[in-house]
Amino acid sequence: MDSDLDKIDSSEEKFIGPFGVFRLNKEDRVERPAFVAAPSSFVAPSFETIIPRELWLHPRLQVDALLTYRTMIGDAMVNTNDWEMVKREIFAEYYGSTPRNRLVDRIMLSDSENEAVTESYLKKLVLELGPQSTGDVFLDFLEHPKTRGWIQQFTRQCTSLMFVAYKGSILDKLVVPTLLRDVGELVVQKARKSEHSNVIYLLKQTFVLQSLAISTLGRYQALFDISGEHESSMSLLRAFIFLREASLANLSRALSPLVTMKGERPEVTNDELLDAILQNGMIDQLLMVILMAIKQDESMSIFHNYKFLHGVAGGIGKLLETRELESSTKDLILWLRYLNMLFKSTSIIDIENYHLEEEKLDLKEVALPTEDPTKIEIKQLVVEESWENLQLSNVPRKLAQRPPVEDKPPRKYVVQFTYGQQIESEDDEDDDNENEGEPIQFKFPIADLPFSPIELNFGIPRSLLELMERTVELSDHRNYILRKKVYPRNFPKQCCDLEEDLRNWKLPWVLYEQRDGVLYFYSPVHESVYHLSVCFYYTTLMFFYRIIKESHPNQLQSHVASTLYHLEALWNLKLRVRRTADLRVNLPFWCFFLSGSDALDEELQTRYDILGRTAFDAGDRWIGKQALFEIWRGRNSNDDELRVASWLDLVKYWQIGGYM
Repeated sequence: MDSDLDKIDSSEEKFIGPFGVFRLNKEDRVERPAFVAAPSSFVAPSFETIIPRELWLHPRLQVDALLTYRTMIGDAMVNTNDWEMVKREIFAEYYGSTPRNRLVDRIMLSDSENEAVTESYLKKLVLELGPQSTGDVFLDFLEHPKTRGWIQQFTRQCTSLMFVAYKGSILDKLVVPTLLRDVGELVVQKARKSEHSNVIYLLKQTFVLQSLAISTLGRYQALFDISGEHESSMSLLRAFIFLREASLANLSRALSPLVTMKGERPEVTNDELLDAILQNGMIDQLLMVILMAIKQDESMSIFHNYKFLHGVAGGIGKLLETRELESSTKDLILWLRYLNMLFKSTSIIDIENYHLEEEKLDLKEVALPTEDPTKIEIKQLVVEESWENLQLSNVPRKLAQRPPVEDKPPRKYVVQFTYGQQIESEDDEDDDNENEGEPIQFKFPIADLPFSPIELNFGIPRSLLELMERTVELSDHRNYILRKKVYPRNFPKQCCDLEEDLRNWKLPWVLYEQRDGVLYFYSPVHESVYHLSVCFYYTTLMFFYRIIKESHPNQLQSHVASTLYHLEALWNLKLRVRRTADLRVNLPFWCFFLSGSDALDEELQTRYDILGRTAFDAGDRWIGKQALFEIWRGRNSNDDELRVASWLDLVKYWQIGGYM
């Protein structure tokens, strides 16, 4: 392994350890002054010059890369040691080419072309299982004994769709029953006889194919982890690839009449068809096939279809805002909202089509301040006599209308922009937590919740989700402002408000009792939700301070360590409950990657590495683990810019936006 790493790193230093990021020759190391953990000591890398980061494959992750490569080209049996070819396929945008078989390209094909693709892969699938004699290739597939086994296994494998899958969740109440109903109707051909029969039939067939793809992949990963590649596991991998390819062709056919493409951006324009789907009780099915397509590719580290799928989901959600919806539909829309937030947090915005709607800026009329264009400072006004008597001529209108906050020290927030160097300072406010109502208690088994059960499945209360969305949106605004070099107007005030809201956020649920400093959780479900909530909260804080406020990573190490502690607690809980039928727990890679990328201590990096190797299966999230390797390698380099560069720099340079 070390010889491979030496080829990658041209420096004279040798590295060992997890992901090969620790120096071997420490005694020869030239000591450098440590960074001072203060805002004024750090200027983030410029957006104008993204730091080059070499794209390479760690030897330990090559088997995962090969798995993704096989899936993308649709051939489970291909073997190659040409890792440059593998990289060019998986990271096509990095090399300036277009990934193959994207949904955005498939949807431009004719219905007959996509139907032929589905038919060809179904024939391969039936041949893999063993030929039947009904004359209908899809019916042959559904009635095969192995298929019935995969349907039964889906109940267990679908728990990978959520961070917390508990008995009586949306998986038990909606997802699994939908699969069983669809299989029954497709076997007796009932799905062909309703109005808008083609789209409805395609939605049912697509959902079945996607569900069984997830079932076969979960079974493959379990066998691969135990005994590696052998005929049984490879048969499951071939089946997964055939099912995925058939489902993507089918999904293109189902979405084609609903969507109009503007370049590579989908717009949902067929209101009439959407209303027909709603009236036929198929809107949940439509939302679920989009969800399943996202999760299907996520499990194999394939990210090229995310932008299209989230665009379609967003368009459907916008059109449904004015419709009467069932609670299950609202839950599915919220589920997609969570996934969209995670997607947007690591996406690269389209600068040319990006809009600051609340600002309504005319870039031709906006000029940078002449004195210092790199620094915008807002200080809270001090009330001397009365608010009305203040001279407000030089105060922005929105700030002038804001009443003073009494009994607090003056607030100051300086936003530093990286197209010029300027000192950043901050005066911390005292915490002033407001009581926003009593926390909500709930028992297990969970029923009649006063909030959406999806919040528990993700471990993210809606109030925290809204803060996360605001943080991501403000990050996008910052990116736009820096690229366009426009005067941000109320941007510093938004930063102040968001920071205050983040600091004051409280968990709105009662999950434990505390006695003598020890937490006693009401159930394993409560425990898993608690650890997830804390992980997402700390990671959101790090996102804000690292990306928006440009804090030095030295200042975030307590958050890094705390997040890792709760991730490890989740993993231990997952092992503890794995033999029970009532609960399944999965770790959030978003928290793992964002917090792990700022781990500076060797011990912390080692713990992150061990957790990553055990918590994420074959092919699962390996690109993120490879990205961590590169970030940690930079942390231990002699290059000052590489040592402080964030995960966002690497995401942009490798062009893996939206991967998480």
